Amino acid sequence: MAVSLPPKKSILGKILERYRRHVEEEIAVRRSSELEKTHHADCPGLQMGARPLEMIQRYLEEQNIQEKTLIELTHLEIELDVMLRQTRFRKTQLMIEAIKAHYEEEKQLREEKTLMEEEMVAMMGENHVLRLGLEPNNARAPPLQETLLNLF
Repeated sequence: MAVSLPPKKSILGKILERYRRHVEEEIAVRRSSELEKTHHADCPGLQMGARPLEMIQRYLEEQNIQEKTLIELTHLEIELDVMLRQTRFRKTQLMIEAIKAHYEEEKQLREEKTLMEEEMVAMMGENHVLRLGLEPNNARAPPLQETLLNLF
């Protein structure tokens, strides 16, 4: 009993269609995420789109896909799936690194803000003490200090 195999062209079409749908899903997710928009601005070489599909098509054409058996096509599909997973993993790594960098920068800016606020409070306290020392009832206020305070 002979087993009828689907034409090789339709197998290739199914593989490419599955990959195209996956790319479209990835693009939709990317558009909905502001974090990825900023990440892609930092790393323009990682943009998704038609380029990966074209790369896969060229790769498959170089492999003489029309002459492959069902087993070889299955192995090729697995290989493509592995490459896709590796790409996703690397993308995730880059996103995590970018998030960590932004988090560290935010943490540093918050610390700087706290220090500046503390310095402002200290300066305001010193200014208040200086003004108390220069009240008209206080005869000990040196004229140089009074002149400098009037400048500010």
